[in-house]
Amino acid sequence: MLDSIPAGELIPLRAVGLHPFAARAVVTLKPAILPVRVLRVGDVVDVWVQRANASQLQAASALELVATEAEVVAISAEQGGFSAAGQRVDLSVARGQLEGLVSASLTAQAQLELVRTPSLRDLDGEG
Repeated sequence: MLDSIPAGELIPLRAVGLHPFAARAVVTLKPAILPVRVLRVGDVVDVWVQRANASQLQAASALELVATEAEVVAISAEQGGFSAAGQRVDLSVARGQLEGLVSASLTAQAQLELVRTPSLRDLDGEG
């Protein structure tokens, strides 16, 4: 045993707190492009932004990574349907990435894209 647990506790009280989550924040996005496989709570995604005013020749340089290793914490569909345009995704992101992500989501000329990070579920063939 690595640590003692006082009587009456299932886990040590000192192990419970906001410290693991203090460096993260939840943000709600309405992405223009979602991964091909259905997104599920617990999936990890990277968030990219593409500026709509970029020409076709500059499309590659217009893509910008704004958040990495964001965890999907909730998915909701607007009443219009289940297309990407009708979905909102709540992501838990590192606080250091929050400013760039919010700025990108508020820019009218930008499209947010979620790119799912491969997981063990992909290897098992689930999804």
